[in-house]
Amino acid sequence: MIQKTVEELAAQILSLDEKDLASQLTHYKEIMEDFHPTPEWEKAVIAFFLISGIRVKNNLLHAQSHRKNLLRFRQSDGSRTQRKLRVVK
Repeated sequence: MIQKTVEELAAQILSLDEKDLASQLTHYKEIMEDFHPTPEWEKAVIAFFLISGIRVKNNLLHAQSHRKNLLRFRQSDGSRTQRKLRVVK
């Protein structure tokens, strides 16, 4: 039950626009920094970290994609022979 609820919440958050979420980050950060143990403060803390989680996820995806592209670029194709440059006049 809890796992399903959390996964549904994650799916809803992933469907939102990252730029719109990022614009809300400052709002929640200000509420979070002005500590008052109220339900609104607790919601702001959760919202802040949910938005931060989206940013971390996107950074991980970008880093992995970049890493895979580098590996593909560095790997030589075994069917091709290495070509050497030569001067042509």
